Amino acid sequence: MSVAAARAMGALASVTALVWGMAAAAQTAPAQNQPPATPPATPLGPINADLPPGGDSYARAIVTSPVTAPNWTLSAWVQPRSVMGKGTTMLIGGFGSPTGGPRRYLALVDGQPALVTEAGVVQGGGDADRNKWTYIAASYDGKIVRLFVNGRQVVQRGLSLEPVTGVATLAPRSYQPVFAGKVVDFRMVREAVDPLTIRVAARRAPDPAKIALQTGSPSWPYQTRQMQGQTGPQDAWTLPQSRAPIPTGGTAKPEPKTPALVSTATGQWAVNGWRLIEAAKVGPGGADLSQGNFDASKWYAATVPGTVLTTLVDRGVYPDPAVGLNNLSIPETLARQDYWYRTEFDTPAEAAGRTMWLTFNGVNYSAEVWVNGRMAGTMKGAFIRGRFPVTLAAGRNAIAVRVSPPP
Repeated sequence: MSVAAARAMGALASVTALVWGMAAAAQTAPAQNQPPATPPATPLGPINADLPPGGDSYARAIVTSPVTAPNWTLSAWVQPRSVMGKGTTMLIGGFGSPTGGPRRYLALVDGQPALVTEAGVVQGGGDADRNKWTYIAASYDGKIVRLFVNGRQVVQRGLSLEPVTGVATLAPRSYQPVFAGKVVDFRMVREAVDPLTIRVAARRAPDPAKIALQTGSPSWPYQTRQMQGQTGPQDAWTLPQSRAPIPTGGTAKPEPKTPALVSTATGQWAVNGWRLIEAAKVGPGGADLSQGNFDASKWYAATVPGTVLTTLVDRGVYPDPAVGLNNLSIPETLARQDYWYRTEFDTPAEAAGRTMWLTFNGVNYSAEVWVNGRMAGTMKGAFIRGRFPVTLAAGRNAIAVRVSPPP
């Protein structure tokens, strides 16, 4: 049999959700003949962390000088892995020494949300729910502590409190039992936030898929030091901030209308018409997906060459990450799952029954290639190329490619 060439995809989309952030600088000028407004004090935080049982606490010096503000508000979204009962105090996170001296810590006391200070404990609001998000906030106006749970004030108490250090500690191991779970948007602002603002904040439950979480897992510095930039997310409070709402979706572009096969030379065709879906959303494997009778009409029309994120942006699922701070709307999980690409086409008469070469100009990171119900081969490596001999039957043919991220 003679050998011809069939060229597929150009460059198959990368599974890695590449994002480019361009922080838009916003400047404002004071109104004419009016003094500029005094900017609010920079908040201490936010901190986002995943604190597993048996792991390390998370501690970070946010400011070097003591926090002397007479008014303040300490708040966080909390998702505990377990909730203890009567007679227990689990410190979630706060400032100051956990065991003595001036301190203020959000906590679970007797299973209830609480604020623990050197002058006493303020608690209430009923038992916290295991594995459910709870918004806890405590405000202090210099005389009275008010505790809020899910936006509702549940208790208040008069206390006299001292300044604390600017070191934030989450799940301190020096205090038993130790808190385990997720903490998102932990912060202290140097003002007594009004109840309405707290109630509004409690309506926006966090989406961990869109947040880079610090980890409290045990560390081995000699093994991980050279990969610190990959394993340790940037401190959340040092990220750029937007004064405008960040969109969660984009505007869909028209779907490509290129024919499934386009002749590029004698005996060569570019394969188009690819569609894309998250692998977790389909039950069948490659043998079924690469059959000509499979219905993929509800899959995304894929942009190839391009990354998975390119397709999702082109279809309006996410906003353009190259604009403003839109990249903050792109979930981290996009780069940590498998995807299926699929297309089908009618074999040209001159190619039917002949051995052809199916060529991929780039796949990242690994892939299984299926043609007409059979695996043609695999690929592994960063933007690796692949070439597979296939015999195309007359009539309808289908190709399915499962793309996986690096291990």
